[in-house]
Amino acid sequence: MSTVRALVLLLTVVAATAAKAQGTHRLVRLGFVDPDAQLNPLSATDAFWERLRELGWVRNKNFTVVYRSTEGRADRFPTLVDEVLKSKVDILVTSTTPGAFAAKKATSTIPIVVLAFGDPVGSGLVATLAHPGGNLTGFSLEPTAEVTPKYLQILKEMVPRLSTTAIISNPNNPQIRRQVAQLKSAAAEQHAHLRFIDVHAPEDFADAFIAAHQDAEALLVLSDSITVTHRKAITELAMKYRIPTLYTTLEFVRIGGLIGYGADQNESYRGAAEYVDKILRGSKPGELPIQQRRTSDCW
Repeated sequence: MSTVRALVLLLTVVAATAAKAQGTHRLVRLGFVDPDAQLNPLSATDAFWERLRELGWVRNKNFTVVYRSTEGRADRFPTLVDEVLKSKVDILVTSTTPGAFAAKKATSTIPIVVLAFGDPVGSGLVATLAHPGGNLTGFSLEPTAEVTPKYLQILKEMVPRLSTTAIISNPNNPQIRRQVAQLKSAAAEQHAHLRFIDVHAPEDFADAFIAAHQDAEALLVLSDSITVTHRKAITELAMKYRIPTLYTTLEFVRIGGLIGYGADQNESYRGAAEYVDKILRGSKPGELPIQQRRTSDCW
């Protein structure tokens, strides 16, 4: 066989092998169900995508995203999780305790990483933080019983003549109900007077701030999917009514909120990206410990 014919044959074999490999290669499909609207410029999940890129995951190059947004409505999680799972995703990323419950109920085989949720042990999602088992892991941001009383202490420092603190929260969230119980206990010890104002949807915000402005000298906004998703509207209302407001998630402060005392979601989201990377490279989610992020202040 001549050298030219041998070279042509070799190139043909290489080309065929490359074509076959390219034809069998499949992009990783990542399911993502989150309260924030897609492409929201204020989204804290930017830290998640940035960390994935740093780890070598490039969208439409080696992975694709099947995205759904609940737009702050926790009741939409089950439907949207089911929609995403029907797309045959390799891994599912979600957030909040309702999102974690919806994901765990929908699948026992597809790995689940939760960006941020409350008390996974107390809520019954996992047996222990160190060894969650099953197909779910993630990051817990729930304020502890030791942290919650500090909210009232900070507000007292902000407003020395404080007599009544208004608290805006979504009572449908089990995590919020635990925080409310902790706040009531702390208020009794500190002889503080609290005015609880419930919100169930963004349409409730305006009336909630009117009530807070009329009845209290300071305001505490508890974080859940409704309040965090619509944090821009909330911080603008706080400025409009000129009421000193403390937020329990630092994302509020980053867009103009007065003061925040809570866990940094950016740190949690970067960690979640690292968990996704580990799982896609062979780690089992049940063997990755659920991590609790520390609370820090931001003025």
